[in-house]
Amino acid sequence: MDMNTEQKFSSLPEVPPAIVQSAAQNTQDLSQAAFGQRTMSFSSTQEPPAITGIVKSSILNRWATDAGFLIGEGAVSQNLAAFNVGKLGAFIWNNIDLSDGGKVHEVDLGVNYTVSKKIGHSAINFNFGAQTWLYPSDLLSSKSPYDVIATATLSWSGPVTLSADYKHLFAGQSTEYPGELLVFKVAKEKQLKEFSNGSTLTLRVETQLPLRYNFFVKDGLSVPCVKPGVALRWTDAKHLWEIELSAKDQIGLSNGTRSQGIAGFSVQRAW
Repeated sequence: MDMNTEQKFSSLPEVPPAIVQSAAQNTQDLSQAAFGQRTMSFSSTQEPPAITGIVKSSILNRWATDAGFLIGEGAVSQNLAAFNVGKLGAFIWNNIDLSDGGKVHEVDLGVNYTVSKKIGHSAINFNFGAQTWLYPSDLLSSKSPYDVIATATLSWSGPVTLSADYKHLFAGQSTEYPGELLVFKVAKEKQLKEFSNGSTLTLRVETQLPLRYNFFVKDGLSVPCVKPGVALRWTDAKHLWEIELSAKDQIGLSNGTRSQGIAGFSVQRAW
């Protein structure tokens, strides 16, 4: 449920079941960054496109979704496995509540298709896909054991990275009405150091602004929060490892959205 983010409702009065960090956002960002964009067209004398992928595991002090919902009272583990074949991608993601006996509260499955175009030193990417969010535990499944989501992301990578990530929640599962979520994001990276072994240390500064309309909560149109953040990433491009420390501040703006600091640690391996 809504990347992304990446949630126990005991601290919230009437919060609906499905409000999780969608893996879609994570997967789209990761697929563009780690996999690159390849073409599926090849002649009979050419090799078909290779399968590339990543596995990533993160520890966060709270589960905060892209839509501004906070779920749970403590640390969570979020894990992702994704692969690409040409422009096609698929992933599986889960959220494990470390403060609730290690229960798996959500498992997301998704497929996506990405189209890219280079323009000078910049690039435009368009990604669309479909996802199913499964709720194995009773925390998020009081109304339905799953939800169905359609996604689309448009991003531009240049001196800064700009993106707009759209999610449509289909009615009939957790809610009787459809919902929409549009998340705008701007990010800037700066390489701080290149080590003798070729690995690098990079600083990323970003801001995320969600716009939601009846997304799991029938509250109309709202801008629930703004999320400035910073991350420090070590990358070993030769062996395809990444380690990242991140900090983000969710600043509540409307509809009772609570403010919360989010700290995280992640390890990623690509192939």
